[in-house]
Amino acid sequence: MSTSAGLPDAEEALNFILAELRARGPATHGQHGYDLTVMDMAVRWRRAKEPGLRGNVVDSERTYAVSVPFYDAAWELARRGVLRPSVRTSFMQWSGFNAAGGGYTLTAIGQSWLERLGAAPLQLLDPWGPFERT
Repeated sequence: MSTSAGLPDAEEALNFILAELRARGPATHGQHGYDLTVMDMAVRWRRAKEPGLRGNVVDSERTYAVSVPFYDAAWELARRGVLRPSVRTSFMQWSGFNAAGGGYTLTAIGQSWLERLGAAPLQLLDPWGPFERT
């Protein structure tokens, strides 16, 4: 659910990330060694919600504001074992991009869980994730 300012809340950001991972899978090129970056997800959300958005919108106050709930959502996915805050391999450690904690990699357990995950939205306060028994 979006806030009154038209920004996503953490739950909307969480479900957007999961939908993007299900639809496109982890990134393979251009993500500086990560499967996803918070800023990329914030830009994707803006492009999905703001038709006609053109050009490089990364360096924008609105994108910065949109990124806040995506940081929370990515951390929640890391806390539950779906993502880990790091690059895919040590070879990619040279990149300083997103050094402030904005890059994540899908864990093997997270990938397996994602493949079984249905399309129903998740609630932040509910038990879910690869280690939850259903």
